[in-house]
Amino acid sequence: MIFRPKERMITELLGDPLVQMMMHADRVDPQDLARELHKLANALKPKSLPIACRVCPA
Repeated sequence: MIFRPKERMITELLGDPLVQMMMHADRVDPQDLARELHKLANALKPKSLPIACRVCPA
């Protein structure tokens, strides 16, 4: 059996006290980071396929 730890959500990671201490030491603004992560998530969202491609056989 392979042990796979549960993946943590980014909000959990950013709420971790150690991560917060490191961000503070690196002068990372949590609100700026959140904005950048939201922009990145939106940029990485899959684009919808044109209708013709949806009906093409795979």
